[in-house]
Amino acid sequence: ETDPEPEDCSGMEGGTAYVDSCGTCDDDPSNDCVLDCSGEWGGSNVCGCTDNTATNYDLTATFDDGSCIADEVPPSVAITSPTGGSQVSEVTSIQFTANDNVGIDKTEIYTSSGIIATVNGTNDVVYSTDWNTNTLDNQDVNLYAIAYDLSGNVTTSDIVTVSIYNTVTITFESNCFLQMAFQFGKDTPEVEDYIDAEGNYEIEVEKGYGTATFQ
Repeated sequence: ETDPEPEDCSGMEGGTAYVDSCGTCDDDPSNDCVLDCSGEWGGSNVCGCTDNTATNYDLTATFDDGSCIADEVPPSVAITSPTGGSQVSEVTSIQFTANDNVGIDKTEIYTSSGIIATVNGTNDVVYSTDWNTNTLDNQDVNLYAIAYDLSGNVTTSDIVTVSIYNTVTITFESNCFLQMAFQFGKDTPEVEDYIDAEGNYEIEVEKGYGTATFQ
């Protein structure tokens, strides 16, 4: 009488099943547990750079393998409208470009007096924001933009100098039967005219122009 053969992991005498590194008992080598890139048996990790500020960021990676390359390239930014030397009024659209090899976090728009707008980055390159000049005196103003990329790199655009010129329309109503003369100006009368009897007169002057004198 022969001695019985030893049982395999499944309990079969003389069987060829074995337990792989993941604890699975079978006799099929094709489905044996393997070591993934993170060192986990049977794991399904995708190794790569998981830092979204790196130049080689891998959106599909689930395990950081230490391959990330730091982004040291600053963004580019430029104001494209209005152009230097142009005149602006009322609510003006400021258009600018901001681009980066990794991505734009935000762009801030400044005048000589301080920040006037913050525009969050998107996948676009061309951006715009509105600037209300009605709250400012008529004057020359320096415009510039500061762009921040996702890695913290910063770039300041060239300065664009524009002239704010807003006007006010004034209507003079004549409620008498006599002509009324007026002078309008700053230091000396620069606008002189008459309002017809029983008529109205309308004049457009720049904001902060001066005072009017009636006779």
